[in-house]
Amino acid sequence: MTQQQQSSPPIPAPQPQPESDFYWEKCKEEELWLRHCKTCDSSYFYPRDICPQCFSRDTDWIKSSGKG
Repeated sequence: MTQQQQSSPPIPAPQPQPESDFYWEKCKEEELWLRHCKTCDSSYFYPRDICPQCFSRDTDWIKSSGKG
């Protein structure tokens, strides 16, 4: 008996949003930038304007060191 292979639905392309436009522009330049909270000093991904740790809006962008 043979099994039929089910194909996965295609993964949709990400839709840039105003809060992620900077991220996508830097990806085109082959750079990885992360959001950083100035209030609690945490860095996070995915790009959003509100810190997921402390909910501050005092955030900016930092370039990843590339050291993982």
